[in-house]
This record gives sequence, C-alpha cells and structure tokens, in this order.
Amino acid sequence: AMERFFLRSTSRLTGKSVRPWGVRQVLLETEGLWDEAEKAEVLLTAAAVEPAVEDDMRGDGKATVTAANAVEPRLWRPDPLVRDGLLPLLLRLVEWDVERFWDGTDTVRCGKKEVWDLGSGAGRDVCFLAEEARDYHSRILGRCSRLRCDGSAEPEPPFSLHFVGMDWHKSSPKRCLPFWERRRVADITESCLMDLEKFDAFRERVEGCCHQICLDQIKGETTQNNTGPLLACLYAVRYINRRLFQYLAGRECPLPGETIFATSNFCKRDSGASWDYDHPKEKNVLERHELRNLFTQSGQWKILRDEITTDDDLGRPLIQFIAMKLKV
Repeated sequence: AMERFFLRSTSRLTGKSVRPWGVRQVLLETEGLWDEAEKAEVLLTAAAVEPAVEDDMRGDGKATVTAANAVEPRLWRPDPLVRDGLLPLLLRLVEWDVERFWDGTDTVRCGKKEVWDLGSGAGRDVCFLAEEARDYHSRILGRCSRLRCDGSAEPEPPFSLHFVGMDWHKSSPKRCLPFWERRRVADITESCLMDLEKFDAFRERVEGCCHQICLDQIKGETTQNNTGPLLACLYAVRYINRRLFQYLAGRECPLPGETIFATSNFCKRDSGASWDYDHPKEKNVLERHELRNLFTQSGQWKILRDEITTDDDLGRPLIQFIAMKLKV
C-alpha cells in the first residue's frame, strides 16, 4: 500500500501524470529509535510540561518558573514567512500588550485580538503561531513575576491573541480541531468554515469586527468590558484571492491602523517573466510587483517585506509579502 501511494505516477482522481513522492527518510519505530531520541533531547515527558514554581537554590529570593505552555517538539515546519516574518511581529504585539496592561494605558488596544489564517488547511501555521506566542507571553510573565517581589495582588495581563483558521473545505475542522487539542492550543484557536470566494460573507465578518471595536473606543470601555475583538492580523499561505486582497488594501476596508497583512504565494521572479511550471497555473501566480502596487495605491499601508524566495520542492519562486496599515 505504501509503495502504491508514494511511487504512483498517475493520479487516481484525474488520471493525469503526477510526480512520485521524494521519500528522504523512513523511521522504523524500535527501542533503539526512542533511545536515540532521548539522547538527542527531542522527547518531552508529561511531567516536563506541568506548571511548577520552585524556590531558587541560590537563595536570592527569586523563583524559577517552568511554563505550563512550553512548546513540544514538532514533526513539521511552518511556512518560512510565518516563522521568520510574521511571528516576530506578533511577539512584539504580545509584549506591547503586556506593557500597556501594566501601565494602564490604551486599554482598548491591549484587549482581545484576532489573527486570521485565510485558507488555513490543516491548521499547522495557526498552531505554530499560537504555541510560540503563548509561550512567549508565559516567559514574559515569568520574568515579571521574578522582578515584582513586593507581593502585590495586581492581576496579570491575559494572553490577548486568538487565532482563527478560515477554510471552505468541510474536512478542515475535522483535521484542525483534534490537532489543536493535542497541541494544547484549543482554547486560543478557532476553526471557521467559510468560502472565501463568497466575498460578501468575508466582508461582513471584517466590517462587523471593526465596527464593534470602533464603538468600544467611542464609548471608552476598558479591556474587561470590550464586547468585540480587534482584528490585528490576516495572512494567507499558498492561497490567492485577488478580489479579497484588493478589498483589504483599499480605502473602503475599515481595518484599523497597525493591522498586519501577510502572504506567501507563488510569484514571478521578475516583471514580465514567464511561468515555466505545470502547477500552479499562471493565472494563480502573482506578478512580481502586483502586491506592492496594490497596497501602496491607497497610501494607507507601509510595506514591511517584499522578497522573492523559492520553495523546497521544485525551486518555484515565492513572494514573502508583509504590510502594515498606517494609523490615520
């Protein structure tokens, strides 16, 4: 069965020719494998992720904190744009929220924020961002708790990010939800079954989210009383929807200032270059400066990243694009 799956040269669905899988490594589960994994320190026991606070042996009055949200080893890798471009921006946002909470300033901005994955598929990028962001939040609080030894009963700043995976395929929640549960991020993730090609439903969700936060700001409500989340980030990995991108970049979209948009998609390496690959079709490939021209047209966005890389499979060019909406 494995040979038929990995080495077949035609698709069972379409009958067209396909490239066979490139199997680089096969792991045979034996006692020796687990022994080597333990030596390499890639195993994590259940006890290692339990919350624990132990007295520091140096006797300096500080505490050693073991985070309950420690990230477990992964057998997969996130998209490079998500790992190297988007994650640092979200970690900075987490840190700012903690600072705003302690300072008591800008309480609306440090309330609940949503991060949307457009075309989330199996939900791995959602999982990666959720794990890393909450782990970073826990480590910040650990540093703060060691520095704040006055015994004050001030509440700790909550983790403010909530991650939403949007996909039209009915099997997406069936894959995402158990996966997020196993990775212990089910409480900060959400699967939204939405056909993004049906533009009106997406626009209504965006406008509803942005409208509510505007009302909260007008009424001057605090973080605890906010009735709606702030849409802080939208990103798309290997998913292209030109109408949706045009709406987000345009003046009529009510996204607030500092909203992040990011995408990693197949793109021509240079202006006017040909596309010499069977997949994806050329109509689903971005022109080299298509996104830059789109997001600079309204004068409301700042381009943070616009780079060309290649994928690991066939060396096809990919664009890594990140923009941030300017404050009015």
